[in-house]
Amino acid sequence: MPDSGEIELSVHDSGSKIKKIPEESAEGLGLVMVRQLVTQIDGRIYFDASDGLRITILFPQGDHDTARNKR
Repeated sequence: MPDSGEIELSVHDSGSKIKKIPEESAEGLGLVMVRQLVTQIDGRIYFDASDGLRITILFPQGDHDTARNKR
């Protein structure tokens, strides 16, 4: 559940092929990129494999568009 002032982004795949939560050390490019982006925006990531796989990212509201801020 997000704290006040946080945004929640959640993606759910109910596919039967997903059986477990990705390990912290998982090295797949997609998961590595997601973890790096979550870190950059001071977010938190949670995994739930109770019904397929749900990935939830919580991050603070604010202006994260650094490219626009540098102009």
